[in-house]
Amino acid sequence: NFIFYDDDGNTHEQWDSDSDEFKGSLPRMVTVELEFVNYENPEAPLKVMTSVAMQVY
Repeated sequence: NFIFYDDDGNTHEQWDSDSDEFKGSLPRMVTVELEFVNYENPEAPLKVMTSVAMQVY
């Protein structure tokens, strides 16, 4: 999963810089979340999450 953050810190599930909503801007931050099957406990998947702040000038 990807989570995109705008200038105000609002989250978005999708980001299209060509859309009227974002008007050519880039997200301020992007979070990536990966989920893996936990074979020892299928009810509790293994999750890895990281974020990258975008320096926009």
